[in-house]
Amino acid sequence: ALIGSKIAKAYGVGADYHHAVMRAYWEQAMPIDDRGVLLDLAENVGLARTTFDQNLDDPAFKMAIAADVSHAHRLKLHTMPSIIINRQHVLHGMQPPQDLEALFAELVVTTTVA
Repeated sequence: ALIGSKIAKAYGVGADYHHAVMRAYWEQAMPIDDRGVLLDLAENVGLARTTFDQNLDDPAFKMAIAADVSHAHRLKLHTMPSIIINRQHVLHGMQPPQDLEALFAELVVTTTVA
């Protein structure tokens, strides 16, 4: 699915592909590590199935993912999702809404005072 996201972005449908993969996984419990599922999702967002399939094996896209993973490790990001706010605050994993609201309120006060 990660390589697919790079392919979709390269073809201008990155956001559509991302939403399709998230819906497939979270709402339909589809196995997004299954090549056939990814090919169907790619086709549904307008990508040519054969081109997408060939690109899944392209070393350039695999290297792009490896670079992203290395970058995440350098930033000490080890969970999905991880959110970095103002290059200072790191949120690891899903956060309860009240914790996010408290952090954003604190950031607004800090930014306003500074």
